[in-house]
Amino acid sequence: MSKFALPTNEFLKYRRLSHIDYCARGCHDVETCSHTAVHCSYLTDIISKLRSWGFNIPTFQSLDCLSQLRILSKNSLNIVKIYCTAVFYFWKCQNDSIHGKSIMPVSVIAGIILSSTMNKYPMLVDWGTSLRSESSSIWHPPPLHWLKINVDAALLDSNLASIGGKVRYFKGRLLLAFGKKKMHGDINQLELEAISSLQEFLHDWMFDCKGIIIEGDNYNMIKLLQYSMMKSNNSANNLISEKMAFLQDFSKVIFHHIPRNAAVYGRLGHEMSQCVVECSEAV
Repeated sequence: MSKFALPTNEFLKYRRLSHIDYCARGCHDVETCSHTAVHCSYLTDIISKLRSWGFNIPTFQSLDCLSQLRILSKNSLNIVKIYCTAVFYFWKCQNDSIHGKSIMPVSVIAGIILSSTMNKYPMLVDWGTSLRSESSSIWHPPPLHWLKINVDAALLDSNLASIGGKVRYFKGRLLLAFGKKKMHGDINQLELEAISSLQEFLHDWMFDCKGIIIEGDNYNMIKLLQYSMMKSNNSANNLISEKMAFLQDFSKVIFHHIPRNAAVYGRLGHEMSQCVVECSEAV
């Protein structure tokens, strides 16, 4: 790009390989290197999505962004990597649209950018803090080729309880539902068992995904799981780590807190004591 050798539509028309020099996304602007790296509305939408998730991605006005990124890399290398990865996936989507392939939503592209940038970390336990503003009120699908598992527990005054969850993939389709009846008196332990019981329902194809996101509405339990997966410095954390050892078979695991009013739950928590076992048997 710095040598103006990227085969943009302007490049192709100048060399008489194309009759069109406008942006393939319909921006009504000539597709130059500057447009590709800075100005295209599809790229700016991706950057805006990343910024709304808490990442301080800079905005630029021209192709001078290359020298500015070089300076920025001395203090904020990860931000530079995210921006450059965003430009790469934006260019890839441009090519896909030219060849008649469907374009993924901006939120999905942003998720793929983050997972690609942070792929050296097997447990992205802190990623949920950046997703909270995105997922505070409605359910969102996971990134491409990831699975999202939502778990919940219900406890009655009689100590009758049920635990269960749903597994969906990146297009939002329900792949699996599971549930079990319990007798218990601690809702926090029930939330933990809802996650640990997942190992009873795993299938081999699940381990082929790029990673899983486990969502629950018990804030304290999610934070405890995040901490215990990073540090096993006492017997309680060791016990939790043993119960969650099966998660190490996945490439990446994210624990993410989500409020109960998220659409994915619906009435799952309220109806679980009555129907979650029937749902599991049907599956």
